[in-house]
Amino acid sequence: MRRVSAGAPEGERFPAAFPLGGRHGFPHAGPFARALSERRPQLVREAGESDPWLALAVERGLAPRDTRSLIVVPLIGRGALMGLVTFYRGADSAPFSEKDLSTAAALVQRAGAVADNARLYTVERAAAQLLRRSLVPGALKSTATVQSAEGYVADGGQAWCEVIALSGARTALVVGDVTAGGVRGAAHMGQLRASLLALAEADLEPGELLSRLAALTSRLSAQDEDASGQDDPAFPVATCLYLVYDPLDASCVVASAGHPAPLYGGVEGELSAAAIEIGPPLGVEYHAYETARFSLPEHGELALYTDGLTSVRPGGGESGAVALARALASARGSLDERCDQVLDALAPQRPTGDAVLLLAHTHPLPSGDVATWELDSDPKGVSTARKACSRQLAEWGLSDLSFTTELMVSELVTNAVRYGKPPIRLRLIRDRSLICETHDTGSCAPHVRHAAGGDEGGRGLFMLSQLAARWGVRFDPEGTTGKTVWAEQEIPE
Repeated sequence: MRRVSAGAPEGERFPAAFPLGGRHGFPHAGPFARALSERRPQLVREAGESDPWLALAVERGLAPRDTRSLIVVPLIGRGALMGLVTFYRGADSAPFSEKDLSTAAALVQRAGAVADNARLYTVERAAAQLLRRSLVPGALKSTATVQSAEGYVADGGQAWCEVIALSGARTALVVGDVTAGGVRGAAHMGQLRASLLALAEADLEPGELLSRLAALTSRLSAQDEDASGQDDPAFPVATCLYLVYDPLDASCVVASAGHPAPLYGGVEGELSAAAIEIGPPLGVEYHAYETARFSLPEHGELALYTDGLTSVRPGGGESGAVALARALASARGSLDERCDQVLDALAPQRPTGDAVLLLAHTHPLPSGDVATWELDSDPKGVSTARKACSRQLAEWGLSDLSFTTELMVSELVTNAVRYGKPPIRLRLIRDRSLICETHDTGSCAPHVRHAAGGDEGGRGLFMLSQLAARWGVRFDPEGTTGKTVWAEQEIPE
């Protein structure tokens, strides 16, 4: 077999017959040129040494020196010319026949289809990997109250996990998995992640968040069906688990769309599966999802994972959750080291999907980092609230933030007094940022107005949005009434 390259990377030398610069075609009027131009197999029964095209082909390394008979077949895939396949026979062999020509043409036709499929698969896989790398989150970001680590074994799927910092020093842990691979699966994963991040910013309960994500998925499925037709593969199905940890009371709220329940417990001892209702995956139909709540020990541990980690288990005698809990109990070292040990112990030799493990240690905020005041539903309480916050910031060594914080407190408390319902609570939280919150039992949500020049009001929330790094509203869990309006400031180094 001889392979001839039409190019070489910069810095590498060509063979002497292919000097750098210019393009070198095949010998004119020979079988190579005819196969290229006519795109038909060419048979040369007897080739003499004096044939000019053969002499040039030998000189350029396109043919062996003792060639006496040859077949040249264009390699074609989906109508595109990919190259030439040449069969040679020397002087000690019988010349090729018409039967040999048809056999060679059939072989190359099959090879062209296979090579083209491989080319298309390579292109699609490279595009999917590029798209996935651009869409998946970077390194997990631990928060002040949650330390996390990730273990991942890829198997052509589109699984992901991430840690999202929420308002009120809370942290969301997410694990998701898209059944489809390739570019389509990566694109669907990107749509889900972008939508989930936007919904997380709205501070929705996990069940409501997944319900809205299911509604979006149903709409995307309908659009995909209209655009692609009935002959295309079914719209990708995805699973997702969304969990929120609140360090103020060491509680978790969680909802699942077809995803296994998380494991939880103390940092010492074996974890157990949370008792939650697992809803259907995010597919072509809309579903409502239930939010479950459970409490963690003061220093707790959470494990979120995909089915790919536990679907095939050594021995196969115990459930996936039990096997994972046992592996976690026996793992030692840092969170990253424990993730690696668990993956080595549980990840099957032939996985049935991406194996992802998100392991997190939780701990509450120190009591000294939270200050709470109960306020009267009286405008005079605004001044009291400002003074109390100023004293607290001085105790924390954050007096430089007093001016902006007092402005925020004035706006938040004033709105709660005017438009909310008692009781009214003011809270300051010192986390990686300074968080100011007011809570009342009203259901009316504030929104930013762009006041005209002659308006006497409507500028308070606009000012708040300019002073705060982030601000927003979150409503109390279903079955209760009330809302929390919050604003964050960056704490200087």
